[in-house]
Parts: sequence; structure tokens; C-alpha cells
Amino acid sequence: MDSSPAAYEIVEEKNISYANCRRVAYKIKVADGASPESVEAAQQQIIDEQISNWDDITVWTYNESDTDEYIKNSRFTVDMAEYSTCQ
Repeated sequence: MDSSPAAYEIVEEKNISYANCRRVAYKIKVADGASPESVEAAQQQIIDEQISNWDDITVWTYNESDTDEYIKNSRFTVDMAEYSTCQ
């Protein structure tokens, strides 16, 4: 099994902070058919790179073939990962 991070493109980064919680959401695209392990590794890479900047990080992952309109409006993703210290 390959656990190397899938190549990804960040298509949206949105600051959704509130009260005393510094919160960010990322939407990324990975190649269609990327292995679940490589998708999880890519999500974890983003979290690891951003953990010192945010209290809460969410990464929503979509396929490369998904259109911008689909990504904007869909609740269905390839995968999602979270990190949070907010109460």
C-alpha cells in the first residue's frame, strides 16, 4: 500500500473563525482514483503544515474531475479530515 500523499490542488481556503476559535476549511482536489491512503496522507499533510496557525482545521476532498459548481454546492466528497482543539 502506498501511503505517500496524493498530489492535490487547494481550490478553496476559507477562514471560518468564531469567538476564540481560529478555524479554517480547505477544499482540495485529488486525482480521480487516488487511493484512500494517499488521500488521507494528503489531508494529514495539510493539517500538519497548518496546525500552528489554526485551532480547528477541516479538509474536504474532491475528485479532480469534479466541477467548481459541484464543489461549491455538493455535500458529497471523496473524504474529509478534521483537527480541532476548540471546545
